[in-house]
Amino acid sequence: MQSPKARHVSLASISGKGIWLTVWPGGNVNVGAVVSLARSAGLHTLWVRTGGTTDGFYGGRLLRELVPAAHAAGLSVVAWDFPTLSNPSADAKRAAMAFAAGADAFSPDIEAAAEGTYLSARRVRYYLSLVRRVAGNRPVVATVPAPDSYWLGFYPYAAESPFVDAFAPMVYWACNEPGSATREAVEYLARFRPVVPIGQDFNMGPIGGPPGLPTPLEIWSFVDVAHRLGAIGASLYDLESGGSTQLAALTAYPW
Repeated sequence: MQSPKARHVSLASISGKGIWLTVWPGGNVNVGAVVSLARSAGLHTLWVRTGGTTDGFYGGRLLRELVPAAHAAGLSVVAWDFPTLSNPSADAKRAAMAFAAGADAFSPDIEAAAEGTYLSARRVRYYLSLVRRVAGNRPVVATVPAPDSYWLGFYPYAAESPFVDAFAPMVYWACNEPGSATREAVEYLARFRPVVPIGQDFNMGPIGGPPGLPTPLEIWSFVDVAHRLGAIGASLYDLESGGSTQLAALTAYPW
């Protein structure tokens, strides 16, 4: 698989602070309320789930309503998707549909076998080459596990890098110090592409982490380290799980 040709892609749509929305098929989103909340919180980017291998593409109607409202409020919209890579060509068609519906950028959440993904460097390169082709001058952002001693052993970060314009590592710190976890992720991935890390805004208790939502101080530490290390933006996952104090901490950080 050949690397794509040199390109100029503006990353303005994924810069600054953002929040993720996990929208499922048939789910309803109060577009006016979400846009108003994001604007009042000083955010710039809404990352919205629009499909996946199992569910297909279901975000067209939402994007056609959300994108104009977001743009009017000075916000951008990133469509995110969960490809299993069982059929990379079919997975890439959902990216084309997201862009056709108005998404400012596209972010595949590329996981590993434990999440049902047929992960290999070859499949990743083929899939991302197709996504890169339909993206044109709009950003493709790889949502990836935060690189640590475990993931660095097998995850194909380097294979992804020629085809994407930024990395969005999932920095879910659990029992670790948020700033240290963020530093590890940003410093490693910045050697490849600009970084826009995703911070933890949900209760990790059910999956082995400390119970409860992260503290405002943890949120601040995550965003502050990301900013000081040169990340182009930072976001929290996700709006549905998080609390008002966590969002307030993100709002308070001057970015």
